[in-house]
Amino acid sequence: MFSLDSGHRYWLYDRPVNMRLGFNGLSGIVNNRMGLDVRSGDVFVFVNASRNRMKLLHREEGGLVLYSFRVDFGRMRFRF
Repeated sequence: MFSLDSGHRYWLYDRPVNMRLGFNGLSGIVNNRMGLDVRSGDVFVFVNASRNRMKLLHREEGGLVLYSFRVDFGRMRFRF
């Protein structure tokens, strides 16, 4: 069952990401640039330069899950 809740740790990658990247490309960012393990069970959040698309990468039992979100109007706001 796919599920995300407050029991997970969430990591926001602080640079824009090409939203054409899939499982392998985003896993590479987690491992090589963030220095974290994609198999940890944490949720990794990626946003594009226009801040109108977001992807979440998460390891569930049995494999990776990739959630995708697109804003119809405007942009997402983040505070770092």
